[in-house]
Amino acid sequence: MNNKKVPLGKKGIVSICIDWNEYEHQRAGGLIAGVLSKDNTAVDCDVSAFVVKTRGDKVEYLDGATYDHPSVKDNAIVHHGDNMNIGGEAEQIDIQIDALSEDERIILTLDTLKNKKQLKIGKISMISVIISRDNEEIYRDDFIGAGDRAIKIGKIYHESDDFCFEPDMVGLNGIKEKKDILASILN
Repeated sequence: MNNKKVPLGKKGIVSICIDWNEYEHQRAGGLIAGVLSKDNTAVDCDVSAFVVKTRGDKVEYLDGATYDHPSVKDNAIVHHGDNMNIGGEAEQIDIQIDALSEDERIILTLDTLKNKKQLKIGKISMISVIISRDNEEIYRDDFIGAGDRAIKIGKIYHESDDFCFEPDMVGLNGIKEKKDILASILN
């Protein structure tokens, strides 16, 4: 994954689309297990955008846009729902970046906690992060497998006179429930 900061500008709407593809049924559990298994290997991941405020070393949770809580900050951050597609999934979050204060950050995560399946290589073949402004793609990166049940994808924050996206793909180990994700990113 490219860890380069991506300038987002001072104002306007930025769309973040995260999608993923799963391995074929046979590859998900090995050839024999995959052929004989009656389990569905579909992985339903969910993207979240957690709004936090930083003051020195202290980080405070303000709100979060998720599939079941789709709009925060007076519709400045909107999650467009849990969209299942055949052979993969994509979720989009739109962010009105000029609605963020200079000390607010957005932490983007991907998790599999709704259906309790683990996100590991062998289930997911590729995860893509696509950022666009005014229908023009300004960033795209793909990465393969990582993490446990939750992954921190990156963060959006204010730097100098601009907002930036910084990819930071990190597995959030030991996550058992959604509330554990929040505890993990606040530490």
